[in-house]
Amino acid sequence: MKIENNPTEKKVVFTILLGAITVSLNNSALNPALPEFMQIFQIGPVLASWILSAFMLAMCLTLPVTGYLSHSLGKRRIYLIGLALFILGSFLGSIAHNIYLVIFARSIQGIASGLILPLSLPFIFSVTQTQKRGRITSLWASVVMFSLAIGPFLGAIILSLSSWEMLFLINVPLSLIAFSLATKNLPKDEATNRNNAFDWIGFSLISFGLGYLIWTCHQLKSWQEMMSNSNLLALVLAFGCLLFFIFY
Repeated sequence: MKIENNPTEKKVVFTILLGAITVSLNNSALNPALPEFMQIFQIGPVLASWILSAFMLAMCLTLPVTGYLSHSLGKRRIYLIGLALFILGSFLGSIAHNIYLVIFARSIQGIASGLILPLSLPFIFSVTQTQKRGRITSLWASVVMFSLAIGPFLGAIILSLSSWEMLFLINVPLSLIAFSLATKNLPKDEATNRNNAFDWIGFSLISFGLGYLIWTCHQLKSWQEMMSNSNLLALVLAFGCLLFFIFY
């Protein structure tokens, strides 16, 4: 897929793709490490699964806020904050000495990803012509999907050559390069609506719905547990909040 000769466009697209690759690789590279986490920290599969779910939950809860923050503070500033948080989360994960710090680090990475990924295409669209946006979108999506697909393979290679800490530490230099390029290449923008009121009701609905749904599902160990009154009530409340958010 060819991007035409536009130096600014090429720099922005490359910068955004590097950020997307870094985040997406990290999202799936930890999958092969779950058995090692269980062995090292002497934990069960339910707690170990939070290494992945904490990332996804934090990202899901951040996504609805990113649009508001980008309008209030500017896309470039929020994108750089996201990269800085990703560096912090990766460093904390590399020095974690217990499973709870690992999960905390993954939560920070999830928040960072929720800030970075939604702003990728708006930045690309800001420097590309309308007729080229379809191709650029396909390129970005292909890179993200390929990174997610190859992540477990690369994670397994890293584990075979080093320890699980390297799965976090390897993100630091990549993120620093992405941050440096972003400060240099991403176009500066101003806040478009500083006085726009934040939708606390909508955010509360989707946060409670997603959070309660994921939390409840992680507590279930069998079909019989899901059919208990307390878990059924929790699931009904979670889906109710999500449905109310859709029609709110």
